[in-house]
Amino acid sequence: MWQGPGAVASTIWDRPSRPQIIVWIVVGLMTSWLISFVMKDGGYGRIWDAMLGLAGSGAASTVASAFGASSEAGRGVMAVAALVGAALLIVLQRNIWPLRRLRNEILR
Repeated sequence: MWQGPGAVASTIWDRPSRPQIIVWIVVGLMTSWLISFVMKDGGYGRIWDAMLGLAGSGAASTVASAFGASSEAGRGVMAVAALVGAALLIVLQRNIWPLRRLRNEILR
């Protein structure tokens, strides 16, 4: 029996559960907080680091979930994916488009 186009999409892209979202938030915030201490130059501040960490952890966890990591491996793999995604996005921001370094060079 045909269930419509939404039936296929709902089996491929499962909605994240509440514990997964909590893992994304906690890991993204902790990663951004730690990176703000380790990498001092080139960032937009702790609030923007936190926002980038949350976005990176959510995006990486979604990609990992799309590849089936959430159902097969559990929260540990999702936490590692969130950590890598948050760190990658913040490090890329600081190395590719560093605002403060550019601003300091202009003011010199």
